[in-house]
Amino acid sequence: EVRVAVLPLERFRGAVPDEAALTAWYAKNGKQFETPESVALDYAEGSLAQLEASVTVTEDDLQGFYAENKDRYVAPERRQARHILLKTEQEANAVLGRLKAGEDFATLAKSLSQDTGSKDLGGDLGLSERSAFVKPFADAVFTMTQGETRGPIKTDFGFHVIRLDGIAAGGTRAFADVRGELEQELRRDRAADRFGDIQEQVQRRAEQPGADLAAIAKDLGLTVGEVKDFRRGTGGEPLGVDPALEAAVFSDKVLGQRRISDPVGLGDERFVIVKVRSHTKAAIPPLASVRDKVVAAVQRDSASAAARAAAEAAAARVDTAAAFDSVAGGIGVRAEPARYVDRRDPAIPAAVREALFAMPRPVGGRPVTRAVPLPEGGYALVSLSQTRSVPSPGDALARGIRAQQLVNQQAQATIGAYIEEMRRSAKVEKNARAFQ
Repeated sequence: EVRVAVLPLERFRGAVPDEAALTAWYAKNGKQFETPESVALDYAEGSLAQLEASVTVTEDDLQGFYAENKDRYVAPERRQARHILLKTEQEANAVLGRLKAGEDFATLAKSLSQDTGSKDLGGDLGLSERSAFVKPFADAVFTMTQGETRGPIKTDFGFHVIRLDGIAAGGTRAFADVRGELEQELRRDRAADRFGDIQEQVQRRAEQPGADLAAIAKDLGLTVGEVKDFRRGTGGEPLGVDPALEAAVFSDKVLGQRRISDPVGLGDERFVIVKVRSHTKAAIPPLASVRDKVVAAVQRDSASAAARAAAEAAAARVDTAAAFDSVAGGIGVRAEPARYVDRRDPAIPAAVREALFAMPRPVGGRPVTRAVPLPEGGYALVSLSQTRSVPSPGDALARGIRAQQLVNQQAQATIGAYIEEMRRSAKVEKNARAFQ
């Protein structure tokens, strides 16, 4: 059982600190405003997609590739069968008798078959290759003539009555039917070979004394570009963030000696080489350039300290459950009514719940009261007056209901936490015209 009174950060935000206070605070905390180390760099990029587009494939190439790989385009024979699956051989024989008497196969399958996957389709299994069936079933289907009914056929699933409805002969797919696939595969194979060769050539050229990035790119057909601000830890567009690339950029070879890097793979189908043009060390900017941010940080720290002092002083004054209202009123905040909460209660911020269930249980009717910091700033005055255990449900229905309640509470808590974080971190701009 808990009572919560929130001391919001804004309530304790004071006036803009004077210049001396800002300077003193910045001298101690300026590192949090430090700009990361960065470079401006040139790069040359090779990609598999770019090479594929440049590969020339002739009709003779395609015909030769088709001849070499013709066995890959052989389509196996497929057969369309229906079946009725029964539990016993006697049941299967009875069904065979009814079929011979003229009853409809599909109708019997819908009413009698134990195969839930095909019974609603009248036992139809569609056009299938031999490998789609277990051996006894496949042996039967692929030795039957079209229109033949056979059974009982025993498998691990039971006893089958089978009718063969159709045969699609196998054969080799014609060149015209697979020409597109052949061209795409051949282009990719040749591009992949060329891709590896180019990386090796780039490696050798980059290691030569006086290597020139632009010349390497021109000779080997690479795409060139620049990154004006590549930062340690966050990278830079269009190359993005990549640990291997960052390690290369800030290595002694590239940054210290100002040489061209070895090829760095960005995924399996792309590589780059880079050369640093200029370097900016990590630095704490002048106070004047970040003054507004520093003012906000100082005010926040000051407000947080004031909220903490007020909350801790109030917590020390709560010695009975009844005193909570007067103590909360004395610091100008409204106290919520006492109520029982559990570890997943979505109405209580997660940080407060964790602190609450870490507090010792009350002894002798005296509440346990604490000041708890809130993620968005400010503090909560939390008073724990009683605890109780929820009895374990006694039957399956009650357990199911309780489980669903816990799932719902967890979902609500997740949504609540997401909304709290969005309120804390999102920048919201109101469209005034929408309220007119």
